[in-house]
Amino acid sequence: MTDPLKIVFSLNTVSSGYTVFEKDQVLTEKQLNELTSYLDDQNRLTRVTLLGVGIVGGLRVAVAGNKVNVSKGVGITTDGDLLMLSADTTYDRVKLYDASAPVYPPFYKGETMLTLYELIAEGESDVRAQSMDTLPGALAGYVVLMLMESYQKHPDLCSGTDCDNLGQDVVNTVRLLLVAPKDAASLLASLACSSNTALGLPELFADRPQLGSSITGTNALAAQYRNACNNIHASLAANLGLLYARLPQLFGGLFNNDPSPGWITRLNAIKASFASRNAGIQYYYNFLKDVVETWNALREILFEDDSVLCPDFMAFPKHLLLGSLANPVEMRTGLYPSPLTGNSKGIREHARFLVWKLHILINTFSDPKDTAITITPSRGESTPLEERAIPYYYAIRGDLPIHRGWNYRLAARGAEGRNLGYRAAEYGAMPGALRPFGSQIGRYDFFRIEGHLGQNVDAVTTALKNAVAANNLGIAIRAVLLHTDRRRIVIRPPFRYTPLHGLHYLLRKDVATQLEDGKTFNLSFRDRINGAVSREVPEKLNGKNTTDVVRDHYEKVDAAIAKASAPLGATRYSEYRSTLTSASGNWKSAYRDTVDAAGTFKLNFGAMVRTDFSTPFDSLMTSNHSFWLDWLDELIDRHDAREDDKLLFPNFIATHPGLEHFGGAPAGGTFVLVYDDSSQVVADFMLPYFDAEESEAEPEEPPLSRPPYKPPMAIDHGFTLLPPIDIMFTNQLDDFKKRIQPEWEKEINIQKDYQSFFVKSLDAFNSIFTAKNAGVGIGITNAVTGGYTDPMLNIMMSEIASKQQQLEQLQLLMMQPDTPEAVRATAQGRIATVQQDLARSTLDSAQYVAQQKVDVSAGSDGSRALTFAAAAMGKVNDAAAKANLKTGLDKLANIATGEPQKAAINNMIRMTGF
Repeated sequence: MTDPLKIVFSLNTVSSGYTVFEKDQVLTEKQLNELTSYLDDQNRLTRVTLLGVGIVGGLRVAVAGNKVNVSKGVGITTDGDLLMLSADTTYDRVKLYDASAPVYPPFYKGETMLTLYELIAEGESDVRAQSMDTLPGALAGYVVLMLMESYQKHPDLCSGTDCDNLGQDVVNTVRLLLVAPKDAASLLASLACSSNTALGLPELFADRPQLGSSITGTNALAAQYRNACNNIHASLAANLGLLYARLPQLFGGLFNNDPSPGWITRLNAIKASFASRNAGIQYYYNFLKDVVETWNALREILFEDDSVLCPDFMAFPKHLLLGSLANPVEMRTGLYPSPLTGNSKGIREHARFLVWKLHILINTFSDPKDTAITITPSRGESTPLEERAIPYYYAIRGDLPIHRGWNYRLAARGAEGRNLGYRAAEYGAMPGALRPFGSQIGRYDFFRIEGHLGQNVDAVTTALKNAVAANNLGIAIRAVLLHTDRRRIVIRPPFRYTPLHGLHYLLRKDVATQLEDGKTFNLSFRDRINGAVSREVPEKLNGKNTTDVVRDHYEKVDAAIAKASAPLGATRYSEYRSTLTSASGNWKSAYRDTVDAAGTFKLNFGAMVRTDFSTPFDSLMTSNHSFWLDWLDELIDRHDAREDDKLLFPNFIATHPGLEHFGGAPAGGTFVLVYDDSSQVVADFMLPYFDAEESEAEPEEPPLSRPPYKPPMAIDHGFTLLPPIDIMFTNQLDDFKKRIQPEWEKEINIQKDYQSFFVKSLDAFNSIFTAKNAGVGIGITNAVTGGYTDPMLNIMMSEIASKQQQLEQLQLLMMQPDTPEAVRATAQGRIATVQQDLARSTLDSAQYVAQQKVDVSAGSDGSRALTFAAAAMGKVNDAAAKANLKTGLDKLANIATGEPQKAAINNMIRMTGF
């Protein structure tokens, strides 16, 4: 039985030599075939090892209705076959690709061949071709495969007795086949390359310390960083060993064996050193972040390297999978370029560099003790680690030079001296790296700040602010206390100027002006009194010469004003506040002395002084602006306290939740120093925005001019001197008599017409004092007790007498010096009420006489009653009661029908002065 055709693999046995022909040599088929095989193998090896394998480009598949489109393209199998489709081709039919085809071992599972269908192009004649509808299942459920069908064919011509060997034909036919997805999976080989290996390396993450307002001390802050460091350490220790296990080719020439055990041992030692130590723990955290970033950078570099050096010739020797018709990006043979064409040489060298960098970082990390505070231009964390400045917690070692293992790009150019870093001088950096601020820094968006930990915060703050100013850097410097007690704050602005300070200065000026006016008035008051001695002012006052008394008062006021005025003249608020605790004494006590002295001066001469309006002495005694200054001091202190509270770490982080530690600050950001109770910097953070504390140099307030106009009488004519009573009566009694006597005589003349009435009335009163009322049987001794024939008049007069007696008793109570104040106040209110009642009773009696037309002739009951009522009216001095009384009498005079009664009421009005 004839053996079935088999697909030939060329590179399963690579020809290693061939025969060199000589002149007149007889050639055999072996010698010729050796040369052909050698050349073919070399051609194939060139493709596979120097160019690559897989789909180079094109050969994209798609379903269009019931047809399959395949774009032009080219690919290389691992046997070195060049599979090419020179034009876009549409296939509209299929035929079964069965066991009659040359045997291709990958198509067989044991003795069973996979079910395959060959695609027939449009317009191609094939009697076996069938419609796509004959396929089991939908067309989109298949995968397109491209096959190089290579086999040897024996076209021998034989007769019954002889065979002439005509040689073998090698047939290479490109076929496109459809295969089910489950079968295609066994044909989709994946070559081992760095990018595939990188998929097995996990991405590592650096835990972020959880900062919050609950952190009030160094231990609490360090605990957060220690927890984060422990988690990062565990992640590194669990994964560092994977590098050598999966990518041993990266370690060749760098290490004799797997370095990861040594790395982990070193990491464990570093962790142990920070187990109970807080100082520098942020740099330990930064170091672990650097290792994590380097790991991830290595992983990313490996993803870029999908080249394969010397691929497996049997991976996909004669076929390429072009993709699933349902999802063309799946089930597709990838491209695996050789290191020569895939630019993988640089990628692999970079990856090897990063492996070496891991070794250097882990072995050169140290807890630095440097105290030189330095700002170094760098870049933010969005930029790869190797493009940033070298941190100062890496020591310079001759066997492990950090600057040569930091940046691959610079190291490849021999320009590692251009690396910026804290230790640039130690590793002999180039001039540009030694003076980074001597040239443009626009390409740098971050500034590393180092060398400050463990130093006094005051010195660090000053040094950093000086460095920022000297180098024109756009970053702010803040200092925050890691505590909750504002009294421990040592770094705060020298002065916080607010509108309250301006108002305070205005009030100081006002109080000072009042004192100045008081000083001027004091002088004028002294001179006016001295000039009036023996005229308005007596020569002696309480047994002392008046001029001596005036001098003593003047000097006390003047001295007190001088002492109180000096501090108020300060043009800076801080100068004013310093006077409150100065050895010379508080100005406020001097101000009180001024008020007391001015008040005493005026009081002692109060009997001789009449003030027409408020004098400067009065203003000093009544003004509360001195208290305003105290209240403003309190408001300013409270404002400063609130601002100080913001400098406590718990409050600061509540206000700025974006606080983060990056070992510096971004351009336009804020560098935040954190210090402990001993004023030592223990940590640093940054804010991504500019947050300089509001601080304004304390201004010297400008002088304020006095108002353009102030009435001169306030000083010179604010008071009038009047002589005491004895001098007034002695010197001016005659003048008073001359002036007042004409007025008296005029009043007396007005009353002459009514003299007869009064005389008769008095006579009537005289008879009342001795008469007896036989008709009612009651003894009458005076008008108060009765004696009226008219019982109603008797009652009314008794009521008036009772009210009058109550009024007199109340007035007497008020005059007693030992009457308690509460009783006196009650009596005062009662007097007004009794006066109103007395006025009402008087008016009622007059109304009764008028309405009843009681006889008012001389000696009659009516005459006596009205006379008594008129006398009682003189006791009424309450304004409201008097007004009501006058209104009522005027009305009675108008409505009285009897002429005698009307005349009698008018006489009452005249008698009382209404």
